[in-house]
Amino acid sequence: MNLDIKKIISTLLFFISVFCSAQNVGVLDEKNGYKIFKLNSDKIKHHKNLNIIENKNNYSVYNYVQKYDYYFVNENRRISRDIGWGPLAQMYYTTPQKIRELNPDIKTKRRFLVKKNQNILVPIRKISKMYPIDQSLFDLFGFKIKSIHLTYENSTNKLKKINLEITEEKSVVAINGYLESQLKNIYYNFAEIIGPTNGLIRPSKDCRYNSCLFFLERAFKGEILWQSNNLVLKVIQDTEPKISDNGIMSILISQSISFSDINFENSLKNNSF
Repeated sequence: MNLDIKKIISTLLFFISVFCSAQNVGVLDEKNGYKIFKLNSDKIKHHKNLNIIENKNNYSVYNYVQKYDYYFVNENRRISRDIGWGPLAQMYYTTPQKIRELNPDIKTKRRFLVKKNQNILVPIRKISKMYPIDQSLFDLFGFKIKSIHLTYENSTNKLKKINLEITEEKSVVAINGYLESQLKNIYYNFAEIIGPTNGLIRPSKDCRYNSCLFFLERAFKGEILWQSNNLVLKVIQDTEPKISDNGIMSILISQSISFSDINFENSLKNNSF
């Protein structure tokens, strides 16, 4: 085989590899998010299960949680100890003013405390409706997801980012191998669906079944990403050493898997400098 033919075959194999990778990563655009959460969908779809965490720069971050609607019924309760107005109100999810309204003859001590050994009328919170969450959303390739955070654009109420948080605490014994295996597990599960990362650096073929530099370099703190036409998928692994009260050292492992609208990601980059 002459040199020109070798060059042609090598070039063809390169373009075939790039084309196949592009085809696979296109699955990201087809799925457009994570399970029931679809990027650029309206907040109204999940608003009953959202607790706000942060509101900043025209974006709001929410925790996806089980929530409830409540109603209140006034019931008698015995006060067994002297207690301040604030703590008493907090116990019943109400205000000091509401307790005073319900109990005009309530006995107090130095005006700041409600006296013990008396019955008072208080509003009791009861559940009228529950808004459950889909528990299957909290399992990713066998990993237990601790929390799901959803970022919405305030001006449009459209979903721009889905973030899955996984945390665990492990002994430092053989931690390097464990961290590498955890990162590889997530990476290759995604790779089977959408192909290898299309970042500048990729793991070699023998990395799957052998220790390799690509994953070792990212085991304690690192990032792997896939980018399609409309979406960016990031897998981030981070670690933090911890020492217990009795002097035992452990490692807190944090993994973050995010699905982001590509325009949202680009706007974050543009505003970072």
